[in-house]
Amino acid sequence: MSVATILNLNSVRNASADGTVKLRFCTAEWASYEACLLHLNYRAIPNVICVSTQLGCPFDCSFCAIGAQQFQRNLTTSEISQQIMAALADPFWERKLNEFEIAAMGTGEPLCVLPELLDAIRETKLQAPGLRSLNISTVGIPEKIRQYSKCDVQGVQFNLQLSLHGTTDEARAKIMPAAARFGIAPVLKACAEFARQHHTKIVVNYLLLRNINDLSEDVTRLRQLLDPAIFSVKISILNSTDGADDNLVGSSSPKEFCDAVQQAGISARVFSSAGVDIGAGCGQFANILRP
Repeated sequence: MSVATILNLNSVRNASADGTVKLRFCTAEWASYEACLLHLNYRAIPNVICVSTQLGCPFDCSFCAIGAQQFQRNLTTSEISQQIMAALADPFWERKLNEFEIAAMGTGEPLCVLPELLDAIRETKLQAPGLRSLNISTVGIPEKIRQYSKCDVQGVQFNLQLSLHGTTDEARAKIMPAAARFGIAPVLKACAEFARQHHTKIVVNYLLLRNINDLSEDVTRLRQLLDPAIFSVKISILNSTDGADDNLVGSSSPKEFCDAVQQAGISARVFSSAGVDIGAGCGQFANILRP
C-alpha cells in the first residue's frame, strides 16, 4: 500500500510497496508534474531519478496517461532541477548516494526541452558529482536526436532510448499517432549516429500489444530494422492507465516474443515497471490541474 506525505505546499511524496518513491510538485498555475526514485539492483548504476520535462505532452501516445491530456508548456530549468534536488534529499537513499543516473523518462518529450534539461544536468553535476549518466527516452525526432548527439557534460555519459513500439509506420501510427509522422527509417538512422558519437548502444522500448505488434512477422522486421551491434530491445508490459486507449490489450506472451527476438540475434529482455501501485510505472505519470 502506498503512503502519501505532504512535504510542503508544493510537493507530495508517495511510497510504493516495492520501495519506489514518487514525488509530485505543483506549479504556480496549480498544475502538477512528477518524478520518481528507483533502486534497481540489476543495473550497473542502480540509483535512478526519473524526471519530467513538460506539463502534458505534445505526442498523444495511446497507451500513456498524459497522451489524453492537453499539452501546456515546457518545464523550466528550475523546475527540472527542483525534482532532482528533492530526490537527492529524500530519505529513500538510506545508504550514501555515491553514483546515480538521471532518466528523462517522466512526463513529456525531453528532446523538446533539451536546453533546459542540460542546464539542470550541469547544475546537478556541480552540486552532486556522483551523477554518472543522463538517459533520455524519446518518441524519435531525427533532428532533435542529432542535436542531442552533439551535446556533452563533462563526466556524464549520455544515453538514448527510443520508443519504437511498432515495426511498421502503420503500426506505430495506431500506437503513437503524432510520433509516427517521422518515419522509422530516418529515426533509426539518427539513433545510429548518436550511438557512434557517444560510444553506446541504443535501447529500443517496445510495448508489446496483442495483435498489433506481437506477431512473428514483427520479429522478422525487428531483425531487418535493428543492427544488433547498435540496438537492444526492452520489451515492456502494458500498465493500467487512466485515459489510455481501452482498445489496447497487452500481449499474453512477452517471454515468448523476447525469446524469438533473441533467437533472431538481437539482445532483448522483458521489463516490468516498478512503482505501478502508486502510478509511477511506464505510461502512468500524469499532470493534474487543481481547482
